[in-house]
Amino acid sequence: MPCLSFENGKASDEEVLVSRLIEKAVRRSNALDLESLCIVAGEKVWNIRADINFIADDGGLIDASCLGVMTALQHFRKPDISIRGTEVIIHSTETHQPTPLSILHIPLCTTYSFFNPLGDAENIKGDSTSEIAILDADKAEELLRDGSLVFTMNMNRELIQISKNGGLPIDGRVLLELARDGLSSIDKLTKLMKDALNKNFETRYRSEGLQLLEVGAKR
Repeated sequence: MPCLSFENGKASDEEVLVSRLIEKAVRRSNALDLESLCIVAGEKVWNIRADINFIADDGGLIDASCLGVMTALQHFRKPDISIRGTEVIIHSTETHQPTPLSILHIPLCTTYSFFNPLGDAENIKGDSTSEIAILDADKAEELLRDGSLVFTMNMNRELIQISKNGGLPIDGRVLLELARDGLSSIDKLTKLMKDALNKNFETRYRSEGLQLLEVGAKR
């Protein structure tokens, strides 16, 4: 059952924002090596598309979407190909091991939500106990927040993008502190992703390896 907070056939403002941020985080940051998708120069390339379906929305859609897209890109395997003259041959995965995409870096998003319960400050300065910044807010907290900030970073400590869609102004010093704190979250998520992928690859390789051996024996 799809998430009831979204309408079929009509993109909400939140969906448009998520789509734009993920596009900037992944495609415009060159996370995927585009040259590796070339089959025949000037003629044929692989077309890679990632679709995101929200089953439920309890907050953190941007962070979850970026994590899901990057995990999917690393998990995906494209068919092996060979070129004979002008002919491009796409081999079956039953006879040829599929190949992974070339990922240059792993960008991930981390979102902070800001709250100013007393409303007695003009911006988030970090020196007032009434101003609160939290990471990974749930849906109820997102509906009540006074502003938000999205960092896109990778394990190389590269800041890829900053997105702040309105809300309370933020002091530059606080911005740097949040970016440093966000890096620890990025490191944990990246490690979690790689551990899960490695575990899946081990199982996948064993099953595909046995399958290739069986096909080879029949031939």
